[in-house]
Amino acid sequence: MSLVLTSDELGEAGETLFANLCVRGGLTCNKSHRDRMGWDFVVEFPMSPLGAALALDQRLPTACAVQLKSTAGAGPVRLSLSAADRLAKDPRPAFIVMLRLTPGGEPRAGYLIHLLGPALHRVLHRLRAAHARKRFDTNNIMITFDHRKLGVKFDPTPDGLTGALRHACGEDRAAYAVEKQRQLDELGYDEGGLQAEALFWVESADHLSDIVLGLLPVRPERLRAFDTRFGIRLPYTGSVFEGLEELRIEPPSAGSCTVSIRGVGLSPAAVFEAEMFAGLPSAMEDGAWLLVCHRDFTLKFSAGAAAFNSTDAFDTTLRTLFAWIHLARGLAYLAAGGGAITLTPAAMADASVTLPMTSDMDGPYLKQLPEWVLVLEGWDRLLGLAGVPPSEPFSLHDLWAARGAALAVDLFGDRPSRAWFAFDRADLGDPDGRLDGVYINTASLAGATISYGVKVTLEVSDAHPDEYRSTRFQPLDIRPAVADLQDYAEELAEQHGLKVVINPANVTEVDASAPEATI
Repeated sequence: MSLVLTSDELGEAGETLFANLCVRGGLTCNKSHRDRMGWDFVVEFPMSPLGAALALDQRLPTACAVQLKSTAGAGPVRLSLSAADRLAKDPRPAFIVMLRLTPGGEPRAGYLIHLLGPALHRVLHRLRAAHARKRFDTNNIMITFDHRKLGVKFDPTPDGLTGALRHACGEDRAAYAVEKQRQLDELGYDEGGLQAEALFWVESADHLSDIVLGLLPVRPERLRAFDTRFGIRLPYTGSVFEGLEELRIEPPSAGSCTVSIRGVGLSPAAVFEAEMFAGLPSAMEDGAWLLVCHRDFTLKFSAGAAAFNSTDAFDTTLRTLFAWIHLARGLAYLAAGGGAITLTPAAMADASVTLPMTSDMDGPYLKQLPEWVLVLEGWDRLLGLAGVPPSEPFSLHDLWAARGAALAVDLFGDRPSRAWFAFDRADLGDPDGRLDGVYINTASLAGATISYGVKVTLEVSDAHPDEYRSTRFQPLDIRPAVADLQDYAEELAEQHGLKVVINPANVTEVDASAPEATI
C-alpha cells in the first residue's frame, strides 16, 4: 500500500521534483531559504550560444522567479496576497508553478501560471480592493488562481518544464520588460485614471448647458479628486490639481455633420464639415441640447433656435483661401439675413434640420463682408485661370494689404470696374478720338503670384475735355508671374494690335474719393 504524504511532505516532494527537473533540463535552480520576496526559486537559463548574429558582448542572461505549489488535490492555487504582490511586481518573468502529485508524491501534471495579462490583472485588482477596504495586512489575505483558466498545462518532465518556461519568457528580454511595466502601470485604467467631484454654482439653465457643452469653464467651490482603477476610487494625493481654478467638460461626440449656410436666391452655399456634441436633454425647456463645433465657429441649438458665434481672433487667425471664402460667404449671408442654415448629420443624411435666419448678427466688419467675398472668390478664380496653386494660409490683415490682388479681381470681374485710369491729353500726344491700350501688372496674396493684362479703352468726355479716361476693361491674358512686365506688355500689345502700353511703374495710385483723383 502506497504511503500518503502530509501537506508538508508533499511540498518537500514537489520542491525536490522541481529542482530535479530544472537540473535535468539544463536550468540553474536557486532556492530561496527565506521566502520574503514572493518567490521560492530563481531559475536561470543558460546563455545563448554564440553565432554570426550574436556577439559575446550582446548576450543577455534570462532568469525568472517561481512560486512553487505542490498539491494532491484539484482545487485552485492559493497563496497570500503579500506573496502574490511581491512576485507579480518582480521585473523579471514571474510564475506560479503548480505540481499535481499523487498522494504518495508521484508526479501527475504541471501547470504554469504566468503573472502577466489576466493573472497580473487579478493580483492588481485584489490589491486595489484591499486598499479601498483599508486591509493593509495583505499577508493575512489569500488570493486564488484557477490553474485550469489561467494556467498552461505541461508534462512534469525536464523537457516539459523547460519548454513551458522558455515559451512564456520569450526571446526578447527588453521587450518583455517594457510590456510588463506597461501592464503594471495601465491595467485597470480603461476609463482613465483621475476622477474629480466638483461643487459649483449654476446660475441658469443656459449657464448649465454652456458648462455641459464645454463652452464655459467649471469654477469649483470645492474639489475632490480620486485615482480610479478597476472602477475602485482612492483619494488622489498628487499635484495635478494644485492651483487649479477652473475645469472644462469635454462633451460626448454625437458624430460629424455638414453645415451649409445659404443666402437668398441661387447664391452658392457656404459649406463646413463640423462635429456635433450632445448637451442637455432636448426635452428641457431651457438650455442648449446640441453644439456644433467648427474651427471657426460654434452653432448652439436650443428650444427651436440656433445661436451662431465665431471663434478665435477673427482678423489674425491664419486660414486657407478655401476656408476664408466659405467663412466670409457664410458670415455675409448671416449679416444680410433672409437665408437659412442647414445641419446634416453624416450618419443620418435624411435627418437634416434647416433653420431660417431671422435674427440680426452683431460683430465687426459686417459692412465689409460682401466686398471681401467678391475679392476672395475672384482671386480664387484668377488663380485657377492662371494655373497657380492656392496660396498658403493668411490672415485678414494680409487680405487688406493685398490691394494689387483686389485691383486684379476688379479688372477681371463681371460687374463694371470701380477702378479707372486718367491721362492728360498732352501726355499722350494730344490724339483725337478713342484710344485702346494694354495694362499689365503682377498681383500677389500670401505667396500666390500672377501676372495679367487687360485691354483699356480710353476716351475724352465732355466732363473732362483735357483728359483721356478709361471707359472699358477687357481681360486679355493671365498667367503665373512673369520675370519682365515690359516684355510681357509688348508681347500682348503686338498680339492684339495695341499701340499704347500702360506700365504700372508709370502709374500713380490715388484715392478715388479725392476731387481730382487720377490713376
